[in-house]
Amino acid sequence: MKKMRLLLVCLMVLGTSAELLAQIGISSATMSGAIRPKIECEHIWDWHDKRIVGNNTKDFAMWNGGESTYSSMTLNVEKTGGRAKTTFTLLVDGQVDESWTWENGPGSGYSKTINLGNITGKRIVLRVKNHSATNKIEFRTRKTGMSNSMFFNKGSNETITRTIESRDGESRWTITPPTCTSKGSIEVRRLNGTSSAELVVYRNGNVFKTESFPSNKSHTIITLDNIGSRRTSSLEFVIRNIETQKFLKFRVGAWYN
Repeated sequence: MKKMRLLLVCLMVLGTSAELLAQIGISSATMSGAIRPKIECEHIWDWHDKRIVGNNTKDFAMWNGGESTYSSMTLNVEKTGGRAKTTFTLLVDGQVDESWTWENGPGSGYSKTINLGNITGKRIVLRVKNHSATNKIEFRTRKTGMSNSMFFNKGSNETITRTIESRDGESRWTITPPTCTSKGSIEVRRLNGTSSAELVVYRNGNVFKTESFPSNKSHTIITLDNIGSRRTSSLEFVIRNIETQKFLKFRVGAWYN
């Protein structure tokens, strides 16, 4: 009797183990690549030149008129020309964060660096007032934000959701080459639809890495190594629908590692 009970217990354990292994196998089959720790790198915007002539006031949205998805930013302001006395006021959600004035004087040589924290979801505006009736003010601005996202203008952990409706339809994104690492990863998760897709990473216009995303796959991670820097590489990521009369809805994130 005891032997019979022991045999039944062994069979139950083996059955459970087999079922567990099968579940693990199914789970791992839905994802390629490996999850690597995310790190934050700088997103550095280009310098933008601005100019005000005469006694006028202008508002300049520092986030393209939208809300910041970054938790912090650094704003650089440099005078490049003109002799007008000028007041600069930085507004965060309409409230004055910092204000300074450059007196009328040399055409260049003035600069200001502002560090802002806790700005996620907030509107950042630089208000500039020229106090002179005849003189001009010329200046330029540049902003820098910290993010673990390789998608420019996206804050840390921010993803993008898209739907591709038909064959040969595609979505494209510019990937920001890192300033602090040579590694990255792109994560694609199917939300709806049964279409197969092709995932392609281009570097400097040439195919750098490609992967299929069949209809029975729900999640994949593309690992990227030796992707270069902002000075040496131009990166682009493409998701292309390859089936007729089927659609694919997905969420994509790209991370520095």
